[in-house]
Amino acid sequence: MPKQKDSGKRKGGMGKRKGGSYEITVARILSKWFDPDAKVDLFWRSASSGAQASMAKRFGRKSNQWGDIKASSDETMFVTDAVFFEVKFYKDWRIDTVLTNKGCLIRDWWIKCYQEATAVNKIPVLIFKRNNSPDFILFSDKFVMELVGWNCCFKLGCIRFDIDMGEEALQGVSMYRLDYFLKHIDPMTLKAMVNK
Repeated sequence: MPKQKDSGKRKGGMGKRKGGSYEITVARILSKWFDPDAKVDLFWRSASSGAQASMAKRFGRKSNQWGDIKASSDETMFVTDAVFFEVKFYKDWRIDTVLTNKGCLIRDWWIKCYQEATAVNKIPVLIFKRNNSPDFILFSDKFVMELVGWNCCFKLGCIRFDIDMGEEALQGVSMYRLDYFLKHIDPMTLKAMVNK
């Protein structure tokens, strides 16, 4: 049988599989952040990546699966009760597009994350990466100030910029390397903030 020529096109569904796998990776990173000695995963990928929560909302039922990551233990529930995680793995995005707003995937992801999180009264947090890059985390300046204050924020080394949310509204956001941010922020700092 003759060998078929590779068209170079990705098979349908590959992006979804890659994204789902990355959600599991992020859940494990967050589990190790919460308890480095944990023998089980304390966070996990939401079923259908939050689709169940959307259906629950449509039919007026409660759900703890908003966003892409859910708590899988009682001790971590306070994190996902307060935070809406949107997780994205895209093969190629460019940071310089945040300056031009043209074809800016980060902007599009943030707007989706922000709108879905605020609809359910949660703090929007975007975790993302591209091929051969570290993981990044992005959230509003307001969240950073409440969590750690500006002095600590800049010591962690961030990129700070404004995202055009449409209708002449700008929102200040801060972007960090995920590993570096989690290394310097204790889960109990987040707990103290959300319990205020």
